[in-house]
Amino acid sequence: MTVKALTPIQISLSIHLSILLVGASIYVFKLMKFSNQSIVPLTIIEEPVVVPSNLVLQPPKENAPTKEIPKPVETQKVFGVSRNAITAGESEESAINVKKGNTVVKEQDDLTLKATDADSILIPADDFLVTQNVKLIFSPKAQRTEEARKEGYTGDAQLSLLVDKDGVVRSVQLLNELKFGLGDRAIEIAQQLKFSPAQIKGEPVAVRIKFVILFKSGS
Repeated sequence: MTVKALTPIQISLSIHLSILLVGASIYVFKLMKFSNQSIVPLTIIEEPVVVPSNLVLQPPKENAPTKEIPKPVETQKVFGVSRNAITAGESEESAINVKKGNTVVKEQDDLTLKATDADSILIPADDFLVTQNVKLIFSPKAQRTEEARKEGYTGDAQLSLLVDKDGVVRSVQLLNELKFGLGDRAIEIAQQLKFSPAQIKGEPVAVRIKFVILFKSGS
C-alpha cells in the first residue's frame, strides 16, 4: 500500500491550522484564569500632600442654630431742641410758664445757666462788621511785683481780651512772656478793666481785642 505525499499547499494549511488551535487554546486558558479575580480601581496622585503630624481629625459639626436678632424698639425722636427752644415770654398769658432752657418734653427745674454752658460761651463779632469799637472807661494802676521792683525789671504785657456786650472782660490770654510774676499781674489787672461795649449799627456786641499793659519803672 502506497501513501501519497502531501502537497506543499496541504503542508502549509496544516501548519497554520495547528498555530490557530494553539493560540485559541492559550486565549481560552487566560480567560478562565482571570475570570475569578476582582478589579480594584486605582487613583493616581501626581503631587501628594504630606499630612501634618499634629492634625486632629474631628467629625463634622452640626450647623448651630442661628440666633434671632431682636428688632430695635421704636422711640420718640426730637429734632432741633436747643437751650433756648420752646420758652415763654412774660407777656404771653396763654403760653406755658417755663424757665429759659426748659422744654415741654423734660422735667422742669430751677437750675441756672453756668458760665461753662454752651449758650453762655461768647462768640465775638467779626472786626469788619463792627461800626464802633470798645472804649476803656476804667483801668487800675499797673503796679509791678515786689520781685520785679527789686530786680529793676520792666516790660509790656501783650494781651488778647474777650469783651462782652456789657463791656466786661470775659477772658484774658497773655501773648508774650514776662519775668518775676508780671504776666500773672497783667492778667489780674486785665480782669478788672471796664469798657464801653463795641457796637454794630447801634447794637452792643462782644468782640475780641488786643490790649497792652505797661509796667514802668517807679510803678
